[in-house]
Amino acid sequence: MDLAIDALKKELANVRAGRPSANILDQIQVNVQGTKTPLPRVAQVVVRDNNTLAVNVFDRTMLPQVESAIRDSGMGLNPVADGVNLRVPLPKLTTEHRQQLAKSAAKIVEQTKVSLRAARQDAMTRVKNVEKA
Repeated sequence: MDLAIDALKKELANVRAGRPSANILDQIQVNVQGTKTPLPRVAQVVVRDNNTLAVNVFDRTMLPQVESAIRDSGMGLNPVADGVNLRVPLPKLTTEHRQQLAKSAAKIVEQTKVSLRAARQDAMTRVKNVEKA
C-alpha cells in the first residue's frame, strides 16, 4: 500500500497546477549517446520565477539534446537556449488546460484506488489462508 501512495505522490508532483515545480520535467528522457537518460541526471532544473524554469545542463555539448527532449516531451513546452543554459517559459493555465489537468489527476487517483483495492484484497486473502492453517 505504501508503494501505491508513494507512486501517487510522485505522479501528482508532475502535474502542473498553480505554482511551477522543478519536478514536472523529471520524467523527460534525454538521448545521451544512444541511451535514454532521465533529465535530472544530465541537468539541474530550478524554478526561476512563477512562469519560468531554468535548466542548467551539466555538459554544454548536451544542450541541443536536452532542448529537443523538452520540446518533444508532449508537455507543450518550448525551451529557449541562452548560451549555456535553457529557459523554459511555462504557458499560462487556461480554463481548458485546467480541466484537462483535473481529468488527468482524477485518472491518476483512480489508478491508485484500484491498486490499493488490489493490495487490500491480497492482504485479506493472506489473512484468511493463515486463519485456515
